[in-house]
Amino acid sequence: MTVPELIEDVLRRIQSTDWYHGRVREFARDRRALMKAVARYGYACNERGWHFQPHEILGDLVALLRDIVNKGAAIEYFPIYLEHAVDRHLRQRAEEYNERAKKAKQPEALSRKIIQGTEVVRVLQPTAVELLATLYGDLKKRKPKPAKVPRKAQGELL
Repeated sequence: MTVPELIEDVLRRIQSTDWYHGRVREFARDRRALMKAVARYGYACNERGWHFQPHEILGDLVALLRDIVNKGAAIEYFPIYLEHAVDRHLRQRAEEYNERAKKAKQPEALSRKIIQGTEVVRVLQPTAVELLATLYGDLKKRKPKPAKVPRKAQGELL
């Protein structure tokens, strides 16, 4: 699973929930903000140095969406609520995620010890968390407003 597939899967699940079911126009309007909320997961994990695979991130986000549905909270604007829910979710489970991230690093450290004596050209590819963090940063930037064109004074009509 790639990061774009992850985002599309989560957005499809959000669209099928009660918030956007049958409301295609509202979903299209909020799509960018929803992508930003999903990418917030990667941004928050990247700040803490945690790196997970896309399927793990998908599982966490789906579980979070289920929790939100089960709570039945009064939500005025879902993208903002989701972004804050992702932050809260990661803060509350920080110790658990820290342990998971450490366990995920163990095979990487072992492979580095094995390869250490050999000369290897290594191509660095960003992790799923780093890609989501970059996407979040890009989406967080506001769109530039068009420059205002000064109006010319209108001459007399008559």
